[in-house]
Amino acid sequence: MSLKNSSTSNPIFNDYFWDDGRDSSKKMTVFGIFVKSLIGILVIAFKRYWKLLYYSSFGLTWLIYFTWFGSKYNTSYVCVTGGEPMAQSNCLELLDSLVEAGYQVSMETSGSVDISPVNSKVSIVMDIKTPSSTEEKQNRYENLSLLQSKDQLKFVIASKSDFDWCCDLLEKNKVKSETLFSPVFESLKPIQLADWILEKQLNVRLQVQLHKILWGDQKGK
Repeated sequence: MSLKNSSTSNPIFNDYFWDDGRDSSKKMTVFGIFVKSLIGILVIAFKRYWKLLYYSSFGLTWLIYFTWFGSKYNTSYVCVTGGEPMAQSNCLELLDSLVEAGYQVSMETSGSVDISPVNSKVSIVMDIKTPSSTEEKQNRYENLSLLQSKDQLKFVIASKSDFDWCCDLLEKNKVKSETLFSPVFESLKPIQLADWILEKQLNVRLQVQLHKILWGDQKGK
C-alpha cells in the first residue's frame, strides 16, 4: 500500500509516513501509533503524579526483590541495615511492605534518628554510641523509652570507662528491651568484657562481632 506524499501535522507520527521506496518492514502500524500515544500519556501522567509513581515503584521493586530472594533462599526473616536505614526517605515504606508480605523483619539503627514511626511489628536493634566512639553526641536518648521487649539495645565497648558509662546509663534508664554488650574488635578482649559483666551481675547478653572473627576487616563482609 502506497503512502506517497502522505503527511501528518503530528511529529510523533511523521516517521511512519514515507514513499513506496522505503523498506516495507517499516510501514506504519496501528500498534506503533498506539505505543507512541501511550508513551506520551505516560509522560504527562508522570509529570503530574511523579511522587506517587516514585514511591509506589520503590516499594513494589523492593517487594518483588525480597519475594524473589525469599523464594530462592527459603527465608522468612529479613534484616534491614546500613549505614543508617532511617536516613533513606523510603525506609518506612519498605519496612511496611516487608511486614505485609509476611516476613519477620528487624532493623538495625544507629539510634540517632527518631524510631517512633517504625512499624510496631518490626524488631529494632538500636545502638547507643559510647564515649570512645566520639559519636556520643549523636545519641537520641528519647528512643530508649520507645524500645519494647521484642527489641534490642546494643553497646559497642572499647574500654573499662565505656563499660562503666554503659552501666550508669542503664541504671538511669530502665529499658524494656534486651541489652547487648559487644567488645570492639582488637581493642577489648571478649573474655575481659565477660568478666566485667559477671562481676557486676548485669542482666545483659555478651555479643561478639562474628563477621570480624570470620572475615576480619574484609569489605563487603
